[in-house]
Order: sequence, then C-alpha cells, then structure tokens
Amino acid sequence: MVGLALLSKSWERHRVSFRLDQFGTKDEDSFPDINAEHGTGYTFSYTFSYIFRPFENHRMTLEVLHVDSRRRERAFLGLPASAHETQIQASYRIFFNYSP
Repeated sequence: MVGLALLSKSWERHRVSFRLDQFGTKDEDSFPDINAEHGTGYTFSYTFSYIFRPFENHRMTLEVLHVDSRRRERAFLGLPASAHETQIQASYRIFFNYSP
C-alpha cells in the first residue's frame, strides 16, 4: 500500500506545497517477530512546505512534516504501538554557478 498526492502553487518568488503520503510494509520473513507496519504521513492538514527565493540564487525553505504510524513490535520495547511525530526544519541555501 503506497500512495502519494501533491499540490503545489508558485507565484513570483514564492511556492507553497501540500503533500499526503501513505506507506506500509508486510512481514514476510521466517523469524518469529512482528515487522508488519502501516502508517500515514500527512503533509496537508498539519504540515506544509514554503519556499521563498529572495534572490535568484538563494532559496529559503520552511517545512513541517507530521507522521502518524502504527507498529505492533514497538510494544515489545515498552513503547506505544502508535506514534505521532512532527518535524520542523528550515534551511537557507545559496547556489553558486547558478543558471536557471
């Protein structure tokens, strides 16, 4: 089970993107463990990506990513089977020898 949806809009030096990902794995090995996992990563309601180019060879990015996942094997480590994780990152890049 894999799915991806992306919506992105650019205007002048700005870009906003929303993304929805679905992912999963299936345990097919012969060991007595539980590796099956499924989850949904959201980049729409909780999260987004914003890019601004203040100059032609500069790019400033802000991205927020929220992932909800469930993995039964986490319980063997004393952790909850469900996890809700959010990552926020910002970057500023300068491109040398830039040619659009």
